[in-house]
Amino acid sequence: MAGKASGIDKGGMIMGTIRELWDNALSKYADITAVRWLEKKEIKERSYKELGNDIAAIRKGLQAERFVGAHISLIGTSSVEWIGSYLGITTGQNVAVPLDAGLPSEDLIDLLNDADAQALLLSPKRKDLAEQVKAQCPKIQKIWLLQETAEEGFATLADLKAAGADTADVAGRKVDEIVTLIYTSGTTGKSKGVMLTQNNLCENAASISFTAEPGTAVLSVLPIHHAFCLVMDWLKGFSLGATLCINDSFMHMVRNMSIFKPEIMLMVPLMIETIYKKLAAADPDIPPAVLAENVFGGKLRIIFTGGRIWIRSILKSLRPMACRCWRATGCPSVPQSFLPTRRTITRTVPSGGRCRMCRSVLRTVRSVCRAAA
Repeated sequence: MAGKASGIDKGGMIMGTIRELWDNALSKYADITAVRWLEKKEIKERSYKELGNDIAAIRKGLQAERFVGAHISLIGTSSVEWIGSYLGITTGQNVAVPLDAGLPSEDLIDLLNDADAQALLLSPKRKDLAEQVKAQCPKIQKIWLLQETAEEGFATLADLKAAGADTADVAGRKVDEIVTLIYTSGTTGKSKGVMLTQNNLCENAASISFTAEPGTAVLSVLPIHHAFCLVMDWLKGFSLGATLCINDSFMHMVRNMSIFKPEIMLMVPLMIETIYKKLAAADPDIPPAVLAENVFGGKLRIIFTGGRIWIRSILKSLRPMACRCWRATGCPSVPQSFLPTRRTITRTVPSGGRCRMCRSVLRTVRSVCRAAA
């Protein structure tokens, strides 16, 4: 397995295919929490072993339904059902086609037809799309809702899993075979499908230069249908045995930081501005003391992604913003050590090679810090 076809992570683990990556993670981290999410303000979680059972059941269900080498689309936001289905597709013999659930129905119909999708895993929030798909996508043979509970008039993940209950498991695809078809955003024209192989994704995951202890909390904020989030948060996180925490809404990001207490986040400059605005507004649902103790006083590492950068940094750039919010809400006794200068912040950012901070991100951090001073 060694050689150009396989990616190798910092620990020397060969990861040539997503099936190998997942099976390695499952064998090492079975009892660790793989995914954590909020359900009506209650924290839910699923271990690597439990998620592995879901993945295998979906993989065998697709085999029982005679989908082999098929393009299977997913339309939905980040959820344990979405990631379990994606891995059920990509660890078997099929090709995943993740689409943006926020697109208009007519655009999604066009993309499904362009991708030659033969099956669809659909978010319950977009089940209104099902009838249009049946009428306008002749190649779609099956539609399942991305939920376990039964719903009248729809097949669900529970039905897909049940279909493969007596089916033998199937091997994964080879390293050079297509594993996913990801569409571009269409900013310069019509969206185009980009074919990525097993090795494309695994090489990317192996090349990301950050490490974490098993069980480290990672807050996933970016859209899961984007290759960047899929590789950086999910595949890399699983390869390290991390606990992926799902941010249910961009508007709830600051609240969810205090709930999940992440140690790693993938961020873009816009997120810093959003956090600042939340703090400046002194959101009554986020007690300053909770933020002080559980978020800004913790060991959160931010990986900025505003360009060609990979940065690991303590959350010093946001602490002065927190201080401003705390003082405004009657918490004057904030330690002065929480007030780093701009010079301190920029000095803590690595400046060589791959860790070079791009100018746009640096300008954003500086402007936010000036505003908080």
